Amino acid sequence: LYVFQSHLPTIDIIFDI
Repeated sequence: LYVFQSHLPTIDIIFDI
């Protein structure tokens, strides 16, 4: 599980790899 926090507020992208 890879969780990427964007520099933008309240924006989070989760990649299941």
